[in-house]
Amino acid sequence: RMQENALIAVEILQRSVREAGFEPPPTAIVQLACTSVSATDCALAGSDNVASGTASAVTGSDMLVVRIRSDGNMSDCQGEAIAYNVISGSTGNTTNDSFRVGGTDTTNPPSLRCGRAASTTAPWGQPLVDDIEDMQILYGLSDSSGTVFVPASALTTTTRWNAVTAVRIQLCARSPDANVVPVADTQTCRMDTNSDGLLSDTDTLRPSATPNDGRLRRVVTTTVTLRNRIR
Repeated sequence: RMQENALIAVEILQRSVREAGFEPPPTAIVQLACTSVSATDCALAGSDNVASGTASAVTGSDMLVVRIRSDGNMSDCQGEAIAYNVISGSTGNTTNDSFRVGGTDTTNPPSLRCGRAASTTAPWGQPLVDDIEDMQILYGLSDSSGTVFVPASALTTTTRWNAVTAVRIQLCARSPDANVVPVADTQTCRMDTNSDGLLSDTDTLRPSATPNDGRLRRVVTTTVTLRNRIR
């Protein structure tokens, strides 16, 4: 079940990120490029290491926002259809799908959640996949020498956000049941948070304190290319 949840969460995020910046033809389309560093303005945006108190988000996790313009045959991350209209010289309505990991134990387990980017109050969004404890995201910037992955905190200008060509997503998934292994063998997730591509003691350990709940945990990583940036 843990592996199934992780794979489903990865598939949801992959599909959404691949659509980032999508715009239907034909003419006079306002490109979904950043004109300000804003979750509601960019084709892709995010927050690194969210602070305690952020609506329904696990402290220290990352948030991701994907923006598309619908052709009338698309839906948002909650499965609701996005209407097709002609607005401001552009074809189609935009939607801002925001993903974060939120929830606590017992009655509200940690889960991958999605909702509208503008929403900042708890309870926030719709839970998609349970028992996802953390999400860490790195953004790929490419040039003639290759691609380097950096956290959202390093993307401080519109030029840098518009230069992102790939997204590396790391999820920490846990077993639904506690006491699967002896408490002394409780597992944690070590995730690459310093963008060096290596797992070391300087990277984040999730949960930050060993929970001693006897759960299994695994890190699942995927890298997704932004199809609407790579042509």
